[in-house]
Amino acid sequence: MNNKIRVYDTFTTIHPHDGINNLISSLQSAKEAETKGEWNDLTVDWYSDDDYQTAEWHIKGYREETDKEYQKRMKELEKTKEFKKKMKQDQEEGDKKEYERLKKKFGDK
Repeated sequence: MNNKIRVYDTFTTIHPHDGINNLISSLQSAKEAETKGEWNDLTVDWYSDDDYQTAEWHIKGYREETDKEYQKRMKELEKTKEFKKKMKQDQEEGDKKEYERLKKKFGDK
């Protein structure tokens, strides 16, 4: 069973000064990657600041996470599980200490 997830990511970024041939080549590469199933739902977006000093095209889409990303996510998940387990143990110890303190103060009735 494959537990990998789809990741929304930037396929490539093209700047206007790179030229139209680079844009066309990047679009062809994106189409090939989508055809092979390596990427899905690719879109081309234009980004610029107000004075057009920074302007670029972004080709973005979904891909399957890499093995490295998967391993990192699994480690983070394991750390989260361990942290939650430790928090629960600490809470139970605190509750038990409080119970013992109250039991000692008020007696066992």
